[in-house]
Amino acid sequence: MEGGNTLVDWISYGILGFVLFALAVLVLRSAWFFLSLLAIPLTDTLARRTRLGGAIRRWGERGAPVDPRMAASDVAHEVAPSQVPRRVRVGAGVGAVLGALPGVWFAIRGATLTLQRGETVMNALAQAALGIGLVASAGLLVGTALGAGLGLALEAFSSRRSSAG
Repeated sequence: MEGGNTLVDWISYGILGFVLFALAVLVLRSAWFFLSLLAIPLTDTLARRTRLGGAIRRWGERGAPVDPRMAASDVAHEVAPSQVPRRVRVGAGVGAVLGALPGVWFAIRGATLTLQRGETVMNALAQAALGIGLVASAGLLVGTALGAGLGLALEAFSSRRSSAG
């Protein structure tokens, strides 16, 4: 906007900045929503497998953090055998590992290339964090969901074949 009024320039750039900010917020909220949907199977698996199962199961709930009745149900839930078929559990685990591997590879590759270019260690750590934070975490969630789905399909196929035969 050469030769124009500086007030109009500032207003135009302000409007453009506001629109870009609104689009960035919209993209982040959409990504947060879809990643939270993919996190449901992962948190469900972690609630069954880790010592923090009760805390993960109550994650996001409102109200008092510890209720004696809830604590008793957490203990009963840990003692009860898992209702998830073995193929689904194995599929979720294998899918999680395979989904996270490309991100780990990108993190290592990005860090080594950054160091080979002669940049600082902080830049290499930033490249590694991007690979782990963006690619590996998304791959972990998607791989878990796809692996659990494949395990569920295999379980359904094998149970149908065994009941037919």
